[in-house]
Amino acid sequence: MSDIKTCTSCSCLLPPEAFIYKNKANKTCSACLTTRANKRAEKRASSVNNKLENIQTEYQFKNEIEMIAFTDIIEFVFNKIANLEQDTRLLFSFHIKLDDNILVKVHQDMKLLVKLIVDEIEEVCYPGIGAFYLSCSQCQELEREYKESNRKKIAQFNCHGKLVVNVDMAAKELKIKLSHDIYHEKLVDITIPEEIKNKIMQNLHMDPVQLRTHLRQRFDTSQVTPKQINYWWSVFNQRFFKLDEDPVTSACRFLENSHSNSEFCYEW
Repeated sequence: MSDIKTCTSCSCLLPPEAFIYKNKANKTCSACLTTRANKRAEKRASSVNNKLENIQTEYQFKNEIEMIAFTDIIEFVFNKIANLEQDTRLLFSFHIKLDDNILVKVHQDMKLLVKLIVDEIEEVCYPGIGAFYLSCSQCQELEREYKESNRKKIAQFNCHGKLVVNVDMAAKELKIKLSHDIYHEKLVDITIPEEIKNKIMQNLHMDPVQLRTHLRQRFDTSQVTPKQINYWWSVFNQRFFKLDEDPVTSACRFLENSHSNSEFCYEW
């Protein structure tokens, strides 16, 4: 009985010969070590298979990618997702041929160009050539700790949603790759309504606290947060004094453009 040992993995009481694995004595029994080895082998095989599948998928993409006009983005994407069922994987790529009108419209600005594309689909960068990577706002990878507020929590999904936009200004070409493991319900629009923004702009003489009360009396503000009101109040007020992105240049221009009878108060 004194020769009986306890396996450090399964805690079974076994004779010494049960701990011999590949001609070596171990503290873990040979059965547990064999199981571990099999799992490692399966994991390696699975990894190799996944890499092969990815290579095959990429090969198919390169041979099946369509070239479309910028104006056809909405129709193209709509046709791709129109008949998809809930929880269906979404994966496709396409190229966009840019014309001179589009390049003039975005002033050769790649970020603005990508924003136009993202807006069309509804959902890192080098001179002339760049890549932009965007993630689905409802992806669980981006989920943050929810803070209690009057705003409804955004539904999150394990969708791994990615939008990759490769830009080549010289070739006047874009390459788009959109993938979703799960085609889920659309995000509810929680942006502040235009009529509320207009009312804020018309009442800049009020402070944000007064504005909040004023808006609640006239609109349903259940989906509008105090931070949103404060943000737009600040943005609209900046138009009177922010004349340049550089603070010093902005201040100089403000003083140059001010009327001679203006009075200023300086704090030191």
